Amino acid sequence: MHLTIDDKALSWFTDEFEITSPISIRLFPQYNGFGIQHKGYSLAFSAEPALHPSYAAELNGLTFYIEASDQWFFEDTKTILFYDESLKELAVRYEEETNLSN
Repeated sequence: MHLTIDDKALSWFTDEFEITSPISIRLFPQYNGFGIQHKGYSLAFSAEPALHPSYAAELNGLTFYIEASDQWFFEDTKTILFYDESLKELAVRYEEETNLSN
């Protein structure tokens, strides 16, 4: 499990959540009938404190985390959040960790 967030995506979170102080952002699967990584699920976000995080990464005062109950969605996966210039919105790409070099 690995999370990468580019600088423009990080700015998107700061603007979207109107962040003025350190904050925790939960990444979790949301059932919605679509999905790239898992059929029927997509990646969702919420600003809330962590209860039982299995993964956390701090970037410029923002803590991104995954709860232990949501770990199945991210296992063996590199989740890449980036700002898509053509769409003018946040986008996600997934890579299998077996494709990563150490």
